[in-house]
Amino acid sequence: MMGTSPSPTIGRFPWRPGSRDLLGILGLFAVTRVVLILAGMSAWGHQINESTWRGRDRSGIRYALVPDAPMLDMWTRWDSWEYEEIARQGYWYNFEMKPRPYGTVACFPFYPLVIRGLGAILGGRYVIAGLIIANVSALVGLVLLFQWATWWGDRRSAWISVGLAVAFPAGLFWSALYPQSLYFALSIASMALMFDGRVALSCLVASAATATRFEGIALAPTLLAILITTRKERLDRALPWLLIVPLGLLSYMAYLAWRWGDPLLFMRVHAIFGRGLSNPLMTLIRPLTEKNGLQADGVLLTYAVGGFLILGHLARLRWPILLYGWLISLIPLTTGVYISIYRVHLVNLPIYLAVGLGLRGWWRGLAVAIIGITSVYEVSMMFSWVAGYFRP
Repeated sequence: MMGTSPSPTIGRFPWRPGSRDLLGILGLFAVTRVVLILAGMSAWGHQINESTWRGRDRSGIRYALVPDAPMLDMWTRWDSWEYEEIARQGYWYNFEMKPRPYGTVACFPFYPLVIRGLGAILGGRYVIAGLIIANVSALVGLVLLFQWATWWGDRRSAWISVGLAVAFPAGLFWSALYPQSLYFALSIASMALMFDGRVALSCLVASAATATRFEGIALAPTLLAILITTRKERLDRALPWLLIVPLGLLSYMAYLAWRWGDPLLFMRVHAIFGRGLSNPLMTLIRPLTEKNGLQADGVLLTYAVGGFLILGHLARLRWPILLYGWLISLIPLTTGVYISIYRVHLVNLPIYLAVGLGLRGWWRGLAVAIIGITSVYEVSMMFSWVAGYFRP
């Protein structure tokens, strides 16, 4: 039977997990990381075009950060070098670079700033610092997800939700030198804090999220929606705090304007990869009519995420959370391409709640089957990621 949304009197968010649940989540995460490491190790003998893949391409951009340390290299591919470099020496942008201008400005600052802080403590080991932050943030996010699913459902639903998150096709990025884990933990904490009535702290955490990933801007209408549904009597006093939410993004834009005269400079780099303002509905429909130049797996995953969100409606999840799910799904579609869309879907909290809370009773077998399918996909993606076939 489909699950139902909790009543308005469900109580405060359960921030403190049980010790057994905490150990279970840690064990599940560790086992999946071991499986992914084995997949990555097996891929080392199957790398493509090693002369360009493990080093620099023709424009001088590096795609492998530590090619001589295989156990680290498998978690530090592609954009990882940019976050490490920002943490180590700051941003750069070269208007004269050929064949087109390039720089590290597409990467938002909060994650590399945290790396810089921990890296300094670790004696300049910024790669290690970035991986520690990613994995610890992933565990924090998974614990918060478990507590949330328990809050609105039960422990079985919570394990389904966490199982899907850990086995999600793009789940390798929970442990990679990328900001997805940090963003996931910040976004969940922000929404939970708002449900708990801790408005100021919620908005401060959301501000850090908007400085971590652009899609964090979806938190602004989400937190407003939560406020409307939970604190109507004190809405006038709480609303001004929402102005804090976009400050992370706006601060970064102000920095870009101050240093290079263009607050939207990060979009120039995105344009190199074909991103531009587009009708999200047309982006969603285009794969049905065109076959060339599209990432079929990214398209299928996008449709699956849409199906999970519809399941969330059937399960009667609260509308502010579903609003966030749809917004965070639509934001990458406004770019007109499916490049890197895996990573945006990975941090979509409502899809995990929808499967965990929506597929109960006889439907739970379907949830387990979904986790099985996505786990196989995740392992294959890790193999392709290390071998160089998968370019996120």
